[in-house]
Amino acid sequence: LDGEPIVAGQPHQHKVGVVFQEDRLLPWLTLEQNVALVLKPLGLDAAERAAIARRYLKVAGLGGFEDYHPARVSGGMRQRTAIARALAIEPDVLLMDEPFGALDAQNRRIMQNEVRRIWRDTGRTILFVTHAIEEAVAVGTTLVMLSARPARIRELIRNDGRTDRVKLIDDLNTMIMEEVERQQGAAPPG
Repeated sequence: LDGEPIVAGQPHQHKVGVVFQEDRLLPWLTLEQNVALVLKPLGLDAAERAAIARRYLKVAGLGGFEDYHPARVSGGMRQRTAIARALAIEPDVLLMDEPFGALDAQNRRIMQNEVRRIWRDTGRTILFVTHAIEEAVAVGTTLVMLSARPARIRELIRNDGRTDRVKLIDDLNTMIMEEVERQQGAAPPG
């Protein structure tokens, strides 16, 4: 990160935002309070935390829902709140573990575009885990294809936006099928 290797067990000074598959919101807090909660350790006063929380909820398409509790909104809205929470700290690294699985197709596309915009505007490192090939191609600039267990990097693919998307998706599907066949011991003749 910033040209320095990150080694397990060694401390670092970088802010890391995490978006899990589940939203992990606190049910007794409003959406705004859930987002603002992560800002408390940064030493910001309550008004600053609220303003930042509202800004990122708006980015996530949740303007007007700040005072709602998680039980009153859809699963997709809860997940977008979790994404807003991760972005609110303005992380150096954003880790996203299949964050859009709960979103409908329209909001999924909006948030994919938002992730790309954040990356373009900030240059932040985003590690985005997905099993959806089309999503990987839509979001990623460097695609990492992992092997089956034990997971190893099988392929690094640059996705600079100039590559034919359909061909890239077909190539990735072929690699996945080859990996599945290899794992099952039925590798195609070569």
